[in-house]
Amino acid sequence: LDSAVFGSFVFVPWNFLRFNLLRDGGAFYGSHPWYWYITEGVAVTMGTFLPFTLWGLKLVFASGSGSNLKLLRGPLVAAGLSIALLSLASHKEYRLLLPFLPLASLATALGLDSAARASKLRCGGRPVLLAALGMLVLLPQAL
Repeated sequence: LDSAVFGSFVFVPWNFLRFNLLRDGGAFYGSHPWYWYITEGVAVTMGTFLPFTLWGLKLVFASGSGSNLKLLRGPLVAAGLSIALLSLASHKEYRLLLPFLPLASLATALGLDSAARASKLRCGGRPVLLAALGMLVLLPQAL
């Protein structure tokens, strides 16, 4: 469809690579250092869920070979490599991390589940500590 509109062959990934990495055209719209996605982008995108995301990632990569969690290793490594490639461009935006959010949410869920199972303080069969953690995690986002 793009080729029909432009009247010549168009390969969008090549155009993106050429404009953003080879010509550094994105710098016109603002630039950040290469480590921006690690220090700010992911932290802001995950918000208060970041500790649970990191714990979930640790669980996935520390799991044994017999665990079903090892199935997430490939997609997580691919996502990490994609973010590393995006870091090569000088122009960075939060919205470029949004495609990775569902996968990061899986890691976050693993971290939250681990926290719930580790919670020893229970009231009526429900983990009180997890409820308190949930309030602490969601309250800053609600304000």
